[in-house]
Amino acid sequence: MVGRILKRFRLSSFHHFSSDERGSAIVEFIALGIPLFLPLSIFLTSVHHDEALQSQARNIARQIARVYVTSSSEEIAIQRVNLLESTFQREIWDALQPGLMTKISVSCANPACLTPGSAVNVEVEIFKNKSNLVATAKVREFVDQWKSG
Repeated sequence: MVGRILKRFRLSSFHHFSSDERGSAIVEFIALGIPLFLPLSIFLTSVHHDEALQSQARNIARQIARVYVTSSSEEIAIQRVNLLESTFQREIWDALQPGLMTKISVSCANPACLTPGSAVNVEVEIFKNKSNLVATAKVREFVDQWKSG
C-alpha cells in the first residue's frame, strides 16, 4: 500500500516537469554552446594579439624609416633610431608582452644613405625568447630629392 502511494506520488509530481520543456533550450545551449564558444574565443584572442604585434612592428618600421631619412647626418640618424627603439621597448613592447626583443636592420641603396633620392630600407623583426620570430615588417623610405645636406 505504501509502495503504491509513493509510486503514485512520484509519477504525478514528476509528470508535470517532464511535459514542460520551457527551460530545455537554455540547458542545451549551456551544455553544447559554451564548450564550442570557449575555443573560438581563445583563438580570436590569440589572433588579435598576434595582429597587434604585427601592427606595432609595421608602426616602428615606418617610424624608424621616417626618423632616418629626415636626419641631418648619419650619426644623428643612428642616435635617433636608438632613442626610438628604446622608447618603443619601454612603452609598447613591455605593455603588449614583456620579454619581446627587436632586431632592427637599416640598409641603403647608396653608400651614403642620406644623399637626396636615396632609398632607405628598414626591417624590424620581433622575437620572443631569442629564437621564436613573432612578427616582421619591411619599409622603404626615400630621402627627399631637394634635401640639402
